[in-house]
Parts: sequence; structure tokens; C-alpha cells
Amino acid sequence: MHKVILDVDTGIDDAIALIIALGAGEIELLGITTVSGNVHVEQSTRNTLRLLKFLGREEVKVYKGSSGPLDRPLVDASQIHGSNGLNGQLEDLEDYPGVQGDAIDFYKESFNRYPGEVTLVMTGPQTNLARLLREAPETASRIKAVIAMGGALRVPGNHTPLGEFNIMTDPMAAYENLHAGIENFTLISLDVTLKALIVEEDFDQIRNPALKEFLLRLLDRYMDRYETKNQVRAVPMHDPLTLLYLLNPGILKVEKHYLTVEFQSLFSDGHTICDYLGQYQRRPNAYVPVAIDRDAFKREFIKRLNQSGDVL
Repeated sequence: MHKVILDVDTGIDDAIALIIALGAGEIELLGITTVSGNVHVEQSTRNTLRLLKFLGREEVKVYKGSSGPLDRPLVDASQIHGSNGLNGQLEDLEDYPGVQGDAIDFYKESFNRYPGEVTLVMTGPQTNLARLLREAPETASRIKAVIAMGGALRVPGNHTPLGEFNIMTDPMAAYENLHAGIENFTLISLDVTLKALIVEEDFDQIRNPALKEFLLRLLDRYMDRYETKNQVRAVPMHDPLTLLYLLNPGILKVEKHYLTVEFQSLFSDGHTICDYLGQYQRRPNAYVPVAIDRDAFKREFIKRLNQSGDVL
């Protein structure tokens, strides 16, 4: 069993990662924390609660986190995820009073109660973790592992020429977290998430008709954009791959290197720098992906969605 906290800025692919997590028998989901990123934290929290209601999992605890990055205004991705972050889905569901409290307080309580046992999976900007470590830096040694979606190492960014969206949204947070002394830190970068492609026909393998319909509606705008650019109706599953790596590490080949983030440059702000050759002569601080088994990813993706669909 993996004790897990899932930290999300619930947009389209965060929602799919959450669906997978809820169906995974190996995951004890302690709670979900929200953050501003794809949409403002108020909306990401609302999306998380509505998704849990849609899935019949209102018992899962949700904690609201940071409203903006550490040192800059929020620039969201509503142009990609739609104004509500879920391509207009679940707007007909009423809100329910499901927020349990503050994300940072929940972090402190969880890492202190279960030292060395809790894995933090982050699919949005890393602001919440950075705020925790500013308040309680000793907590870094109590975290079992961090798995975060973010960065563009040997590929172009998706927000600027060098910057991936999650890192670019709050590069200071990512920089501080990487240098906080967390022993087991893995960054799942665009280098592999862009290869974690699911084509529209793959959803024919989803057994639950309601789940299949929801996923296709959720992803419709994503696939439109990808098809316009690449002439294939497909979508890269950034956040689901991040969660699936926890469940099946064999999907990715990773190496440990020195990793840092630029946060004060005019042109390379948000650039995630990996010292593959050891030229900085600094101690490796993070695991980074160097290859993906695409077939294994796709099999795991379909398998896990079907597991979730079976319990809906």
C-alpha cells in the first residue's frame, strides 16, 4: 500500500489522474490538496469536489491550498482547459461543503503522523510544498517520496521555449523544493509525458459506458488542439503518467542527476536544468526520466481506468 497525498490544480488531465488514483487498490489516499495553476484554487477546489461527487466518492477529504505562486501573479491555463478547467463538464453538479481545511496544515499533520511513509504526488505547480518547507523545513526528511509532473529537460517547453507550464507558473517553488533535501524526488517531465499518447480509439477499451462518455467529453477540446497541430486525434497524458509511475515504475527508466530551476532570467525563466554530465559537480538531487515504455504505459492506463470504472 502507498500512503498518498495528491496535490492538484484540477484541470483535464489532473481529473483523469484522480480517477485512476481512486480505483487503485494499492493507494491509501489520505487526502487531496488543491492549488492555483490550470485555474485559480477556488475553481480547482470546486472541480475536485464536483468530480468526487460525480464518482460517488464524497468521503475523500479535500484541503484547499495556495491561491497563487510564491513571488509572481498567477497566469492560468484556462485557454487550454476551458473557463471552468474541465472543458465545461460537471457544471450541472451542485457544490457540497467538502473542504476539510488548509492544505499546509494537512501536510504538517500527515508527514508528522506518518514519518517516512507518505508519498506526495503533485500534478500542478509546487507552491503548496514550498510553503510547507518555508514554514517547517525539517519536514523534508519526513517525506517518503515526491513525484511531480513538470519540466522540459531535453525538449522545448509548452509555455515558453524553455518553460513547462507547472514549473513556469511557480519556478521559485520548484527551485526551493528541489534544494530542500528531499531524498526521493522524481520529476516527470515533458520528455516522456509528450510520448504518453492516447488516441481516441483507445477509449473503446473502457468498459464503463458512463466513464467513457465523460472522458471523451472532457478530452474533446484537448484532442481538437492536438489534431490541428499533429494531424492525429490524440492527447498526451501528462498527469496520469505521473500517477501511473507510482503504481508501475517500470513504465519509465529514470536516472538521478543534479536538477535545478532558473527563476530570475529574462528569457529562460522557468527553465528546468538537468546536469546529465555532472558539469556542476554537485550532488544529484532528483530522479529524471530518460525513456518511456509506451506500450506498457498504454496498457496500464486502460487497465487502471477500467479498475476505476468497475467500482463506480
